[in-house]
Amino acid sequence: MYTGLALISARAIRRLGSEVVDTREEYMGHADLKHGLVRSRGEALAPDLRKKYDERLKQMAAEATYLKDQAPHQIPFIPIND
Repeated sequence: MYTGLALISARAIRRLGSEVVDTREEYMGHADLKHGLVRSRGEALAPDLRKKYDERLKQMAAEATYLKDQAPHQIPFIPIND
């Protein structure tokens, strides 16, 4: 359920060890975050990698600024499946 947005700078993401990849050719203004972890579909990450990934995501969440939408249901959210 949508309730707002979290903002974090590309600089902070890179400082925490991940990469920001511009993917505007897929969707204008979009970027992908790459964390350097690769797993096969349906396979769990090794526990040590999972711990490292979870810690990085916690750090990113702590760095981010959350902007709560004061009226999240005013305009209906319609997902687009291309």
